[in-house]
Formats: sequence, structure tokens, C-alpha cells
Amino acid sequence: MARVSACPSPLEDTHLHGGWLRARGRPGEGSQFRLTLPRQLSQPLRHSPLPLVPLDAKETA
Repeated sequence: MARVSACPSPLEDTHLHGGWLRARGRPGEGSQFRLTLPRQLSQPLRHSPLPLVPLDAKETA
């Protein structure tokens, strides 16, 4: 039997409200997901208010 969810998924919210869903992760360090939605539906997103990569992340180029 199929499971029915009473609430939409983050991906459905993203499409419904004209936003972005971004993900970041590394093996052994966990994952990070960010859902960004516009303040008003009629105004498209141009940039995210926060960087996806945290400032304290150990990034290697």
C-alpha cells in the first residue's frame, strides 16, 4: 500500500513557491540542506541570503 503524506516535501515546496533547494555534504561529515523561498511569490530569487558552505567548513580547493 502506498503511503500518503499530509504535508508536501521540501522539493514540492521549492517548486510551488519558486524557490531553491540546495544540498552539500561530505562522507563522514554529514549533510546540509537549505530551502530558500522568495519573500513574495511575484519576486524571483536572485541570490541566497546565506552562503551554502558554512564559514567554519574545512574546504579544500
